[in-house]
Amino acid sequence: MSLEKLKSKFMEAYGGRKTEFTPFDENERFPYEKLSPTPKLESTSIFYFISMTCSTCMRLIPELARFNGNHRFILVTDGDLEETEDMREYFGFDFPIYSFLEDYDDHFNVPVTPFVYVVNTDGQVLEYGNGEQLDQIAQALNSEGDRNA
Repeated sequence: MSLEKLKSKFMEAYGGRKTEFTPFDENERFPYEKLSPTPKLESTSIFYFISMTCSTCMRLIPELARFNGNHRFILVTDGDLEETEDMREYFGFDFPIYSFLEDYDDHFNVPVTPFVYVVNTDGQVLEYGNGEQLDQIAQALNSEGDRNA
């Protein structure tokens, strides 16, 4: 199963919903430089967006430990720096975590959380979708030869 299936499920679930924000399409440029410090894209990377007010996101947070050791998995949260550091410490996360306090929609075209973008080394979107299917995200990382997923 691929992230393409996630995209399909997302479009089914949210396709009829009126929203001014739609995800970046494949081959569009993802503005990862808006994160500070700017992540280095040395290979295909996963940008995983969560909200601290999203019950689904909160349920999934403990499961993200499966991505420890994988620096291509990049967590973006709307929690402040203290909340982000507390989360890292409590769950023992060692992948990159970014605190982004501005509206995801305005900067990253994230219509819902959890949400995932797969981005290549040039910053182009390869795939996107609902972030609830962690097995599929792990599979996408493993397809790039990463065993820490």
